[in-house]
Amino acid sequence: MVSGPTGWTIRATGRIGVPINLSTTRFEVSYDANWHPVSLIVESSLRGQPLLLNTTFSNGAAASSLTQGGQQTQKTDKVAPDTVVLPNMFFAAYEALALRLGSVKPGTELKAYIAPQVEVGLLVGSSSEERIKTSSRAITARRYNLTVANPAGSLPIELWTDEDGR
Repeated sequence: MVSGPTGWTIRATGRIGVPINLSTTRFEVSYDANWHPVSLIVESSLRGQPLLLNTTFSNGAAASSLTQGGQQTQKTDKVAPDTVVLPNMFFAAYEALALRLGSVKPGTELKAYIAPQVEVGLLVGSSSEERIKTSSRAITARRYNLTVANPAGSLPIELWTDEDGR
């Protein structure tokens, strides 16, 4: 993640093996200085087929262009101005959520845009501090309990951060 005078950009590449078989050559999500999303770009291959996603955020809307399996679709969704962009299977996006959690209290509901599908509520629950020992040092981690209000039903998740809230 890099920050500058205009905001934050999270970039990543990576691979998830079988059975998902996702290879990402470019993942980039940008936020302005107030943590309002600006854009999302994904260039990847899912099971050998191109998966390309380009989403821009403006005036409470997320406009997406998706190419998957040779089919291109366009979609626009209403989103909160400060929604956290969390596309499925692109875990680098959680860096923005991790940083935001450090400044909210339990009971807060954030909005998360599961690009390019739907915006969901994200209820912040309790958090606790834990020490993790590695071969080189001890890390003070924070574990957050969250509940995602998916359309198909609530989903409890945990998100862990390090001493810097990352």
